[in-house]
Amino acid sequence: MANQTITGPIISLSEVIKSREPKSLTEQRLISLLTKRFGDLQIIWNPKAFREGLNNPELPSNILKKLDSLLLLAETIDWKISKPLKDELDSTVEDIETFNPSFRMRLKKASEEFRAGKFIALEALEKKFGLTKKH
Repeated sequence: MANQTITGPIISLSEVIKSREPKSLTEQRLISLLTKRFGDLQIIWNPKAFREGLNNPELPSNILKKLDSLLLLAETIDWKISKPLKDELDSTVEDIETFNPSFRMRLKKASEEFRAGKFIALEALEKKFGLTKKH
């Protein structure tokens, strides 16, 4: 898959029509594009969490529309993107990753444990491990 771009689409109409699983094919092409471009930009992300977030029916469509717009803009300027655009792209992908169902379950559990008082304060950990600063 050499030099995949959106302007030379991630996936063609004929590929979608001929594919038994067009959604899966499109996801794979998107992940391949992001893997390449994020490597070049040194953006750290989790493709597995991203894919699982994409497949969560609770993922708001406006996040996908935002990603689509950001990718189109990045492609238009040949991925010579500014820091604010890079940060926005990174943030949008992170938003999608947070819709990974296992992440959401862990977050919910941690929140419940916190409300139930099942946590250790930073000060207690510092004291336990002798990390407190002496004045």
